[in-house]
Amino acid sequence: MKETLIDKRTLEAILSDQKAEVGNWQNNHLCPRNEESLVDLNSPQAQVIVGVRRSGKSTLCLQTLTDAKVKFAYADFDDERFAGLGTSQLNDVLEVLYKIYGDFNLMRYRILRVGLSLSIVSFEPRCRSF
Repeated sequence: MKETLIDKRTLEAILSDQKAEVGNWQNNHLCPRNEESLVDLNSPQAQVIVGVRRSGKSTLCLQTLTDAKVKFAYADFDDERFAGLGTSQLNDVLEVLYKIYGDFNLMRYRILRVGLSLSIVSFEPRCRSF
C-alpha cells in the first residue's frame, strides 16, 4: 500500500473520534474478568493480548486500564481513515495524542492486519521526539 501523508488536523479529528468512542466504552458497566490479573501494567515490556476477532481483546485492555485508574492514550491503527499512514508520521501521531490526552503513562493501541488480531498495552517513556 502506498504511504499517504495525513495532515495533523485530520490526525487530531481521527484520534479525537477514537477518544470519544473509548469514553462511550468506559461509561458501560463491564463484568470483571480473570484475565485482567494477567496484564502487568508495571512491566517495562509491552503487554500483548492476542486472540481471534471479536474475542474481547480491546475490552480487556480498556477494562484493565480503567480499573487501575491509569492515564492512557488510545490509537486504533485499524481505523480505515489511517489507511496508508506510514512510519514517517508516527511522531505526528504521538504529538497529537499528547495534545488530546495531555500527559499519559501508557499507550494502548490496536493493530489488526493480515489476519492477526492483537492488542498492545505499551509503556511510553516521558520523552517526546517531535
